[in-house]
Amino acid sequence: MFVSGILRKSVFCFVAFLAGSVLLSAASRPAPDGRPVSKSQSHGFQKEASNLLQQIKADAVTVSILADELHSYSYPPSEINFVSQGSLLNDARDQVNQMDQMLTRLRTIRRVTMPWEQKAIDRVTPAIIELTNATQSAVDFLNGHQDFPFSSSYLADSANMYKDASRVARSVGRFEKYAAAVRQVQELRPQLGMAARAGS
Repeated sequence: MFVSGILRKSVFCFVAFLAGSVLLSAASRPAPDGRPVSKSQSHGFQKEASNLLQQIKADAVTVSILADELHSYSYPPSEINFVSQGSLLNDARDQVNQMDQMLTRLRTIRRVTMPWEQKAIDRVTPAIIELTNATQSAVDFLNGHQDFPFSSSYLADSANMYKDASRVARSVGRFEKYAAAVRQVQELRPQLGMAARAGS
């Protein structure tokens, strides 16, 4: 009897310890700077990440349109001049710079975002880096060849800009669809009499 009572107390203490550890870890999720954040603060970071990803997708669509226009204007080369090419390329570079800034912020707050947002950030990071490199390469070439701003490398840069920007927009769009599907499942669980889960 005495041993059994000690065993029950030991099991109870162990379970209480585990439960306390889980609650403590949930309540003290680290902020980007390492400090604990509350649930409302964490939700704020998640909302910010969602908004930034939406804006990155919109900018990526714009860049893909501009890059496609740049590429198509190269046939035949005589129909468009340096000034027109430069204007389109500057617009694209402005959008890409914005995407870079937003990506920097996303990578800073990544630890306190939702799992699907973390995966989206990881997925678009290399594509945005490649897009930035292709855009800068096109800018460098155009600045150095104002008399005849066309070459196979310049065409490749504009084609890569289109490909990379389109990849970013598609990736974010797919993760947004996934998040919407998870939210819908969570909303349906109570109606189906199923226990809610921490999702997405």
